[in-house]
Amino acid sequence: RMFWGILFIIYCYCILACCLMVEQPITCVSHFFIMPTQQVRTRELGCKDDKTVCLYERSRSRLLLTHPPGGTSGHGNLRDFADADERDRWRSSWQRFPPLVVAVVAAASISDPPPPDPSYDQLREDLAVAWHRAGLKVPYDYETPDAQPLDPADREYQHVRGRGNGRFVRAVVPRSLRQSSSTAVLAATPAG
Repeated sequence: RMFWGILFIIYCYCILACCLMVEQPITCVSHFFIMPTQQVRTRELGCKDDKTVCLYERSRSRLLLTHPPGGTSGHGNLRDFADADERDRWRSSWQRFPPLVVAVVAAASISDPPPPDPSYDQLREDLAVAWHRAGLKVPYDYETPDAQPLDPADREYQHVRGRGNGRFVRAVVPRSLRQSSSTAVLAATPAG
């Protein structure tokens, strides 16, 4: 699921727009994609609750930091919630970060001519190559145009939270690394 999650971030990052912002908490996205354009603590924006937020932006000015770093995270423990899904949804919500929302809305778009829109096809291939070189299995259907698996059951599985279920990944060598089409599809191997 991690591959598809990162690919979806790339998909969002590549939409045609004069400016955009995609937010992620600290994850492994930067190991396989790009570094965030900004990484801020919500406390630096005046929030009482402190959380690190990574922003992947195009043609946007930086958020105005108004407070010193520090603070306490209120993301909660599992016992504070009905289940892990409720906890994860609370942690990913911006409901407890009103000053963050205000800062994001207040950040101006950069008026210079924007750079060309990034190529989803190229960044998708870059991800597949980096993933493969890290010794991870690239899904056979990674070249889908919508950053989702082809199989409906695999698509549904992307919405499952928590630890994976150890399902097998039909893997391929990324297109740009293939020496011949006969070596493209590998045997089904455990995810990971």
